Amino acid sequence: MKKLFLAATVRAQVGINLDIHLDNNRGPQPPPPGYVEPPPVVVEAPPEMIYLEGLRVYVAVGIPLDIFAYNNVYYYHANGGWYRSAYYRGPWVPMDHRRIPPGLRKHRIEEIREMREHSWKDYREHSDHYRGKHFRAEEDHGRGENHGRKEGHGKRDREDR
Repeated sequence: MKKLFLAATVRAQVGINLDIHLDNNRGPQPPPPGYVEPPPVVVEAPPEMIYLEGLRVYVAVGIPLDIFAYNNVYYYHANGGWYRSAYYRGPWVPMDHRRIPPGLRKHRIEEIREMREHSWKDYREHSDHYRGKHFRAEEDHGRGENHGRKEGHGKRDREDR
């Protein structure tokens, strides 16, 4: 009888305290610790975006900024961090390096810049008959199914339209 009473007492003391708060109206949240605001994207005109086959992303060319496009999202590398936005000018939201497109994740930013410069040179030299995929970023990006007006030729380009 004493054993039964002791077991019942122990069982009565075990419990779970589960406290869940679901509140979608919390207002603006403070930035995460260590967050650095990216520099603003200031360009005279929407940038030309060309496809980097090896990375499987579009890259902004002709501007001194590291802006990329993949699956209707723009990515911006600045201050050693990565940011994302539906628009090439922002607003930018910080993101974890592990969440950027796989092609970008596999290379250091210096390597990506070299690939961009090589493709940009090819594009400039052959602009009137450039066969790669490219488009000009647009202010209203994110409202359509494509990043902007895609041009070029080839099987991959036709599949993306």
